[in-house]
Amino acid sequence: MQQQDNYDKKRKVFLIVVLLLFLPLIVAIIILLSRIGKIEVATKFAPFSSEVKLNGSRINNNGSNFVSPGTYDLEVSLSGFSTYTEKITVDSETKYIYGCLEPNSDEGLKLLENNRDCDSLEELQQKENIESNVAYSKKYPLLSSLPVKRPTFSIGYTYLETEETPTLTIDATSAYINSAIKALKDLGKDYTEYNVIITDFDNPFEKALEYDDSSSPSSTLSSYLKTVSGSTEILSSQQVDDYYLAKFIYKKKGSSSSVNYYVILKKEGDLWKVSSPAYPVLTVFNTPDIPKEIILRTNSL
Repeated sequence: MQQQDNYDKKRKVFLIVVLLLFLPLIVAIIILLSRIGKIEVATKFAPFSSEVKLNGSRINNNGSNFVSPGTYDLEVSLSGFSTYTEKITVDSETKYIYGCLEPNSDEGLKLLENNRDCDSLEELQQKENIESNVAYSKKYPLLSSLPVKRPTFSIGYTYLETEETPTLTIDATSAYINSAIKALKDLGKDYTEYNVIITDFDNPFEKALEYDDSSSPSSTLSSYLKTVSGSTEILSSQQVDDYYLAKFIYKKKGSSSSVNYYVILKKEGDLWKVSSPAYPVLTVFNTPDIPKEIILRTNSL
């Protein structure tokens, strides 16, 4: 009987030891499983004693949280401070949720004076700016080569969060537009994915009157060019399947300078039609519904 008791005790000790050894592993597996499909987000709202909630559920402040992708109602509160609310979206690019509450009472002001939590967020802001710039440069590599500034023209860009892509801006008089476009092409990076705008540029072909479609692409192009006042001269053209690519010079009446234009005609049935107004540089924005390789080929005429 005593031997049986000793055996049972040893067996219990063995089971306890095994359980203690494997418990951390079991906990780790449970934690990993609970994080599947979620995104690790560093949450820091100063003062760090603030309560942070997503969709009404409290999450860690001044620490990491694993959050499922989606849209959330963020609420941050602390006695003596104005409650901060915002609708946020958590996705694969979300790494931080942070900010500093504004005091609305003497209690909040006093706490803020003796608290450096807000100051510590400056380093996080700098880190996020660096990461954002790196990601931005990878997504839009051309921008790393801008601005280009010459005595006769400049090439820069603007970017609004409401826009899907940055807008490239060319500032040049008509006498130097060709030089500016050449400089853009010489950067050796794809510019056709951007909206390229020449500032203060009056494109007469946007106001072109009706022209005659023809079964001949050259006839359609000739009719199209006659819709504007001034002189034109076709420099080069070629047909690629159902597309007709052309480069021509346009000189405004009374002007001493000329500008190179590009245009693409597309065959529809038996007729050739201008796909969109001619412009000094073609992109997916000003020449929609045209394959990118056709746009690139046209710009290289």
